[in-house]
Amino acid sequence: GKNHHRQGTISNFVRDFRLLTPAGEVLTCSPADRGEIFWATIGGMGLTGIILTARIQLERVESAYVVVDYQRVRSLSDALSIMDESDARYRYSVAWVDCLARRDSLRRSLLMRANHATAAEVASRAPKPLALPHRITLNL
Repeated sequence: GKNHHRQGTISNFVRDFRLLTPAGEVLTCSPADRGEIFWATIGGMGLTGIILTARIQLERVESAYVVVDYQRVRSLSDALSIMDESDARYRYSVAWVDCLARRDSLRRSLLMRANHATAAEVASRAPKPLALPHRITLNL
């Protein structure tokens, strides 16, 4: 995800799963039970079988929205430096790097960093309802 710099990989959130192996067995795996198969599956790109079900740890958030900050930077080194400096302030971060730009703009980037929106932030950004005039006149 876009939060691995703060939260780690998906393996930190998977409690256990049921795995259909190539031999046709269904195994329940977790870090404590069949740990070797659990870790091989988490990083194995499907080589150990098919995950049938998984129990994952979710986090309660106030809203379904995030507040995103955008920042343009001139070079890849600037992008990496700024991302490193701001990692503690943002839950999510990603960068778009322009690898096709001309020499003078080589590796320019767009940084996108975000945090979960609070209920108050969502309410303050809600669009205002349309106001219709009390009396509508029509001309034919």
